Amino acid sequence: MDFSTNASSFEISQLVDDLSAGDLINSFASQSRRLGRPRPSSDLTTNALPRAIEENWVKLKQSGLSSKFYSRLLRLALDRFNPAITTSSKEKIRASSLSDFLEFWARIKTDAVEPELSVSKDGSIFVEWFKSNNQRLDIKFAEGAVIFGLFNQGKILEGAETKEQAAQILQDHHARPFRWR
Repeated sequence: MDFSTNASSFEISQLVDDLSAGDLINSFASQSRRLGRPRPSSDLTTNALPRAIEENWVKLKQSGLSSKFYSRLLRLALDRFNPAITTSSKEKIRASSLSDFLEFWARIKTDAVEPELSVSKDGSIFVEWFKSNNQRLDIKFAEGAVIFGLFNQGKILEGAETKEQAAQILQDHHARPFRWR
């Protein structure tokens, strides 16, 4: 099929920009300088992923977490659930908290089912394993510590430890809370 023509050059003289309310925009080849209104820069973002996800991408890929868990994490990071959450850095999930969770998960994942996931108001990852009203484990990945509370048949075990210590304490617990669904 041949698409040859006798035209040696062509010029598009006017384009309509759908983001500037239909103002005409002249092409680059045009002699005129009229370009219409500039697009507001505050409405445009170039980041495809939230910073916390981007900074922990390798750990996320290696985590073995399900697509359902990743989808919830991404929606939380993009603040699809609670517009009232605000942090000083305007990030919905702190990258350091996600990193701590993923390192913790790497230690326990062979003995665990995926927990329920949420984000606290300060951007910390919060996870929960729930078996019944009498058996639950809550963990918050705060700055510098893993804060946990285990409620098991009327007995409470609480602590604020390093992620390594918290993982070991909870893995060794006779109730096996990481298996609770």
